[in-house]
Amino acid sequence: MKTVTVDKTGKIYLPKEVREKLLGKHYIVSVLPDGEIRLHQWSKPKAPLKSFAGLIKSKKNVKEIKKDILKTAMEQVEVG
Repeated sequence: MKTVTVDKTGKIYLPKEVREKLLGKHYIVSVLPDGEIRLHQWSKPKAPLKSFAGLIKSKKNVKEIKKDILKTAMEQVEVG
């Protein structure tokens, strides 16, 4: 078991022995109800929207969908 430190900005510093065992660059942190903290390796998708391909029937491509999302968001900001 190794000890980690947390600085005043909340950054967590892992000991070298722990960092050397890390396999990836991206991780998800889970805080359990009992306060236990777990670190899970996560593979960040290169094209997140493409991972949803086939779930929604649309004739639009990803670029057009992104444009529509941005347009809707901007309209909501103007109204709100």
